[in-house]
Parts: sequence; structure tokens; C-alpha cells
Amino acid sequence: IIEEWKRKSGEFSNLSADPLISVISRGFDLMVLIIMNFEHCHILRALRSLEKERINSMDFE
Repeated sequence: IIEEWKRKSGEFSNLSADPLISVISRGFDLMVLIIMNFEHCHILRALRSLEKERINSMDFE
């Protein structure tokens, strides 16, 4: 189920021009990492990436 949600989230992100959708998609990817119990360093890397995406999306407001 998680992999299917992740796939659909990625598809939606690819179809949307809204930069906030990319942030939401990356946030979902982070949630998947946490659920799947990846190592702490992978989670921190994903959080940093999500923060960069959030900052970039704010430039479009």
C-alpha cells in the first residue's frame, strides 16, 4: 500500500506545475522513509532536502 501511495504521489508531483505539490510529495517520501525504518542519516538527508524544497517553493509566492 505504501509503495502504491508513493507512486501516485510522484505521478501527481510530475503532472503539477505548482511548486508546493513537489514539497508535499517530498514530505510524503520522508514519511515513507520513517515508516520503512530507514537509518537515521537517510531521514536527516530527506529532511534537509524537504526544507530546501519548502524554501524554494516560497520564492514563487
